Amino acid sequence: MPAFSQSHKIQVVIADDHALFRASVRTILAEQPDLWVVGEADDGTGLVELIRDTKADVLLLDLDMPRIDGHEVLRHLQNARSRVKTLVLTASDNRLELSLVLELGAKGVVPKRASSSSLIEAIRRVEQGESWVDPRFRDVVPELVKKPVRRRHRVHEKPEDDVPQWSSLTPRERQIASLVAKVHRYKEIAKRLQISAQTVRNHLRNIFDKLQINDRVQLAIFTLQRNNAGTAF
Repeated sequence: MPAFSQSHKIQVVIADDHALFRASVRTILAEQPDLWVVGEADDGTGLVELIRDTKADVLLLDLDMPRIDGHEVLRHLQNARSRVKTLVLTASDNRLELSLVLELGAKGVVPKRASSSSLIEAIRRVEQGESWVDPRFRDVVPELVKKPVRRRHRVHEKPEDDVPQWSSLTPRERQIASLVAKVHRYKEIAKRLQISAQTVRNHLRNIFDKLQINDRVQLAIFTLQRNNAGTAF
């Protein structure tokens, strides 16, 4: 476990829409001489400003919050070049979701069912510049998130031809790709667009072929990389 000094308190912000959960985490952290909760939020509105104003070191972030969710908070923090280290607190073990939060700059992922000692250790480690993924998630989070998206290569193509063309996608395909980047599942996308889940799958096959990528994780990361680079959709 990392050494710590009682003269230096790690300043923590808790963002979760459940008051009882925030209170529980606050109580756990208050028992540690090197941890100090300097702010709380029940949704993502104003969270970037709260982090800046409190000079927080670590953000404990729930993804499923009203108004502005955790994914959007991570995007805002990236754009603001915030120095805060974010630990995502989640009840999900969805591979796509966990991959996306790491791609969006989170320094670690802690399940909400983790022990208090695991949470405390995770906070200390990420504050010191390390990454933290709970052991139960390490076989779920792919190595892909540590590398640029690797696209399929075709033998007959020249290197310059191996650049995916977003413009080749139809408006519907772009819409579906953007929804995948927000962790919408097939049924959720189908319901939102009022089409069948099979139609969503058919569109995704076409998207994968046009962009020369292999799965939804790569598509989501590719879409996020375009967003972060300021490419218009």
